[in-house]
Amino acid sequence: MARQRRILFLVFGVVVFVGISTIFLFRSNAFRLTLDDLRSKYATTGSQYVDIEDLSIHMRDEGSGSAVLLLHGSLGSLRTWDAMVNKLSDRFRFIRLDLPGYGLSSTAVPNNEMENVTLTSIIRELLARLNVNKLSIVGTSFGGSVGFWLASEYPEIVDRLILINTPTQPVSIPRSERPLPVRLQMLLCDDLLEMRTVAFWRAYYSYLWGDPGRIEQSLINKKYDMSPVSYTHLTLPTKA
Repeated sequence: MARQRRILFLVFGVVVFVGISTIFLFRSNAFRLTLDDLRSKYATTGSQYVDIEDLSIHMRDEGSGSAVLLLHGSLGSLRTWDAMVNKLSDRFRFIRLDLPGYGLSSTAVPNNEMENVTLTSIIRELLARLNVNKLSIVGTSFGGSVGFWLASEYPEIVDRLILINTPTQPVSIPRSERPLPVRLQMLLCDDLLEMRTVAFWRAYYSYLWGDPGRIEQSLINKKYDMSPVSYTHLTLPTKA
């Protein structure tokens, strides 16, 4: 009996050690790809990088016709709009970017020089460099909120504003109101590992799409590679 207890304690100790070590490695970003690694792996022929303030913004400018700015939602990237661009680039000039901290754009680091920099000021500067003085904006979810504030700050450049599933203020869904698989993944990934795992993204898209059969493993792998828990310190303006 004493020997069995020793074995059980040994196994328990090994499990605890492995668990703590795993959490430490995840929280130290040991499993994360660098931005250069991500760009080497996921950049496409049309990828461009523009330095604005202390940020390196990944963007694409393609098609011809009236200019349209495409803004992705939270947990997204400019690839959200691939299907639309592929179908309509012969009719419109599409400008899309990875918002800071998403996709292949760098993450904002708080400092005194960035204190007054907002998402809208970054986008306005990008448009100025592209010599775009008038355009339509299409935004989904958080990207729609960015478009809303962009139009409020710079109404002279906005021809049309098209918002999809867009709140006017930040929305916080209590964790208790989310499905149990998502809550468990948030506990593991957000609170313990500080990194979102393959299992998190599978649970997230199963909840979002309602049909796990639609989920492709390549999408899950890409989201795992690209998306840390903490995205960006840039904000929207405090008032219109």
